[in-house]
Amino acid sequence: MAHLLRTGKLSESATERSIWKRIEAARGRDGRTGAVRNADCAFLGGSSPETVAVTSDPVTLCTSMCGRLGVIAAVNDLAAGGAVPEAVNTVILLPPGSPEEELREIEDQIIEVCGEEGLTILGGHTEVTAAVVRPLVIVTGLGRRAVVSAPAQPEPERTEPIPFPEGSERHAESAGSLAGCDIVLTKAVALEGTAILAGERAAELEEKFPKEFVRTAAGFVSELSVTKDARIALQNGARLMHDASEGGILAALWEFAGQARCGLEVQLSEIPIRQETVELAEYFDIDPYTAESAGCLLIAADDGARMEAALEEAGIPAKVAGRLTDGRSRILKNGDEVRFLDRPQPDSLLKILG
Repeated sequence: MAHLLRTGKLSESATERSIWKRIEAARGRDGRTGAVRNADCAFLGGSSPETVAVTSDPVTLCTSMCGRLGVIAAVNDLAAGGAVPEAVNTVILLPPGSPEEELREIEDQIIEVCGEEGLTILGGHTEVTAAVVRPLVIVTGLGRRAVVSAPAQPEPERTEPIPFPEGSERHAESAGSLAGCDIVLTKAVALEGTAILAGERAAELEEKFPKEFVRTAAGFVSELSVTKDARIALQNGARLMHDASEGGILAALWEFAGQARCGLEVQLSEIPIRQETVELAEYFDIDPYTAESAGCLLIAADDGARMEAALEEAGIPAKVAGRLTDGRSRILKNGDEVRFLDRPQPDSLLKILG
């Protein structure tokens, strides 16, 4: 029986079944080793600081911020995967009849974010094609493996640089080896979704909410990079990291558990969420926990309280929301209610901007 693919990010099982199994089978046939992958980016072999990291991300939502969001998505994948972002390459596809001013705006957004993140724009490809019905931006990010000083604990005498992440190679961590680690979340969930909705529907929202409220929500776009979050986390002994993105925090938690090869237990009340997000989610009748969530980094830490304090000291809001556990159960608690996480669902913004 044929498996019909649903709208949105390809499911974990379909990705494994239809992509990675085929890639790995091809490697076995011809002897190629290829790239070592983790959940966020791939490393082109080796563990030295010169190891190249690569990732690609598209922006498929109908949004005027596609240039900015495309670069942020690629940068966050690199940072969460344990790499220092260095450069981007872009593909911009426009539907027939697109005004040149729209292309210029997209390119200006790309240039602006690259300036903020210190990235080199290598080039790319731009094309007008009937294959798309709205602008489609695909960003490939390149970087190098992050190298940080070993944390002062538990080996204060060790001073040589160490590469991160220790378990970045696929399945390098043995099953359950991260069990017991705290899960720390930075900033808040659905910042990206909130910023997109406030920016795209500003006129509509200003009839319902004060203008300052809408401007504040749209301003969340300035908080979407996790490069600083990842750097501070690495310096303080992060065991594993993953950036929340499409599908929201619930998808990110599911993916994080898979990456860690553990179960997890998270308290919904401990997941940070801004009031603006809550109110816009209620207005648009969407689930904020399944909305685009760039800006929120998930961190596995041996000492969550210490990680939280280090991030807060660096000006990054952070919260211990749960822990990784033995086994495979992915549990979400809400007061006395206990439920198992479902497999990632399509991003809730798709029904509005899909």
